[in-house]
Amino acid sequence: MTQSSGAFNTLSRRCCQILWLTGLMMSLVACADTGPRDIVQYQFQIEVEQPHDPTLFTQGLLKRGSRFYESGGQYGQSRLVIYQDNGRQVERERPLAARYFAEGLTELNNELYLLTWREKTLLVYDAGTLEPLREMSYSGEGWGLTDDGEHLIRSDGSAQLYFHAPEDFSVQRQITVTENGKAITRLNELEYVDGTIWANIWYSDRLIQIDPDNGRVIGSLDLAELVRTAQPATSGAVLNGIAYDAEHDQFWVTGKLWPTLYRLSLSPEP
Repeated sequence: MTQSSGAFNTLSRRCCQILWLTGLMMSLVACADTGPRDIVQYQFQIEVEQPHDPTLFTQGLLKRGSRFYESGGQYGQSRLVIYQDNGRQVERERPLAARYFAEGLTELNNELYLLTWREKTLLVYDAGTLEPLREMSYSGEGWGLTDDGEHLIRSDGSAQLYFHAPEDFSVQRQITVTENGKAITRLNELEYVDGTIWANIWYSDRLIQIDPDNGRVIGSLDLAELVRTAQPATSGAVLNGIAYDAEHDQFWVTGKLWPTLYRLSLSPEP
């Protein structure tokens, strides 16, 4: 072996060591990024109960001032409604064409944005009159919808959340929702509150709180006790519908075909 070849082999070994150490450090960073993290466990207190239309297959739920805005699904039965916060006084109602299955709903700049399930169509209405304004198309399914004041945020039943431009509904970015490194699927109704996203999980009795920057679950609220209280009539009458009440800093929740809306105060478990 020549001196030059020996030096080359020594250099090669050192390069391999550096690459190995670099790979190890990247693996440790990845583990730290996806490993268990502290997730706030919330508890709830029922503050108010009020009537809810038991024929509404609740998809999207909003509260603005003294009014609720709600979308109900099912083909041939989908509709938008506006009602007072006593739950009894319906101000306006607009049925959708039978070809549409209404899904998530949000309000931005006095316009209501309504997803449809498999029809790949976003319907836009005047928030005061429910008069149709325009339609936009998108790829995939529509489940839940909220907004951060700048983007419309959509779920499609997977672990993905999509951030859309309101003017043309183009996708600006997307995140994968994970809990301790595991993707959380069946994300449904959404609500954006104080810089975080709250989400229903279809056929689950809990809500999760999501960091919109990285998709990590940072909070969890078990509502199994509330579901037992509500006594849903059928297996399809699942928990769905989150509306933030800014006046009280509390949450309204309900379910598909539920006869009751509940206003909840939340606090971290001790």
